[in-house]
Amino acid sequence: MKADQQDSSKVLNFRPRTLIGSRDRKDNARSDEDICRLFDLSRYEMRRESPDDFRKRMVANFAALVLLTTFAAVAAVDVYGIARIERCAQPSECGLSGYY
Repeated sequence: MKADQQDSSKVLNFRPRTLIGSRDRKDNARSDEDICRLFDLSRYEMRRESPDDFRKRMVANFAALVLLTTFAAVAAVDVYGIARIERCAQPSECGLSGYY
């Protein structure tokens, strides 16, 4: 019976933590090297065969801005028309006699 209790209740011995100041300088230099390797982003850079054409990119960005502004204006006009229709109590007061 005692043997069963001893096997089922095992206590793990943990080693004590060491202080950071107790490390030698070799470990600190190694950890600095590891951090520098983590911050090195050159492995994610892609080589480009041709240089960037900034003029072409600016023209494309300007065209996208004009298109987005046009869509926003059309949406604003539609929302204004819907609000105008809802504001009117009777269609004849707002000049919308043809819409029922």
